Amino acid sequence: MDKLAAAVVACVEGYFAEGPASSSRAGADGYKCVLNSKASEDAQANLARWEPAHGRFGFRHPYGQYARVGAAMRACAYCVEALCSCAGAEAQAPPHVKRLLRDACATVAVRCARVLGEASRSVATMSTSSSRALDFAVADMNTAVQELQADLRALPSMLAVKLGETSLMDTMPVFTVASLLVEISARVEGVVDAVDALATLANFKQLDDDDNDDKKGEAEMTIKVHPLNEPDTADESRENQTSKA
Repeated sequence: MDKLAAAVVACVEGYFAEGPASSSRAGADGYKCVLNSKASEDAQANLARWEPAHGRFGFRHPYGQYARVGAAMRACAYCVEALCSCAGAEAQAPPHVKRLLRDACATVAVRCARVLGEASRSVATMSTSSSRALDFAVADMNTAVQELQADLRALPSMLAVKLGETSLMDTMPVFTVASLLVEISARVEGVVDAVDALATLANFKQLDDDDNDDKKGEAEMTIKVHPLNEPDTADESRENQTSKA
């Protein structure tokens, strides 16, 4: 997922970079390993079913759900591949048209990458400690998508004063890139749904609750442990003074 996230950001940065558009930036080809991972994922899932229960991988561990997560990632990677193809295409929108959508598209790409990163962390650690962070990341991504869609609707009116020098066909490439980003965000949500299902079936550990319990235990120990030779109550201190007298 991390390579897929890096590919989304790299493709968008390459497309909106000053000068000739390019999709050959570092990390832009990370989606290819996701597209070619089905055979190895299926083989590993089949072998894992024959392993004895160990650690967090207990009896009837949902290995099949990992394949569904991989399928959701590949569905997202196909859109990233199309996005990178558009970034390296010969037909490009004029620079002044790209600038109108550059910030909104870059924000969507970064938010999508953040969601994929949080989902990857949850699967790698087999924990739901970042569930709240993942929910917030998805909400931020959806907000960025709505802002991008609003900019797309407003783009024709912004270009109305420049129709003499910019035709509608010249703006189609940037519309395509923005539309692909919207579709990528929708497929990223599919990855999140698959990860949530895996977390439920595999009983991912809730680190937030455990951390709170540990903190409570430490607090109780701190309360019970006190320096030696220190009287617990005022009555005990009076008794000690009386005995000494």
